[in-house]
Amino acid sequence: MQTPDIRLLRSFLAVARERSISGAARLLFMSQQTLSEQIRQLEKAVGVPLLLRGPRGVTLTAAGERLAAGAAAVAAELDALVDEVRRIA
Repeated sequence: MQTPDIRLLRSFLAVARERSISGAARLLFMSQQTLSEQIRQLEKAVGVPLLLRGPRGVTLTAAGERLAAGAAAVAAELDALVDEVRRIA
């Protein structure tokens, strides 16, 4: 298994918040197809399904719920670290 790219995690977090790939794609200014491919890449990287796709949006699997919680913390920590590094410089 490979470690997921932070870009994929941020895209997944948008989908998790919106509960919709098309809604998240609009927020991220990307095509729905591109975002869907990123989610597939993330699912491949972690080795488990993260979303249940339906006609009215998506539902997170139990693994998806856990990843969303953890990824939010990781993204926030990374943002804080980058801010700190910039202040030092």
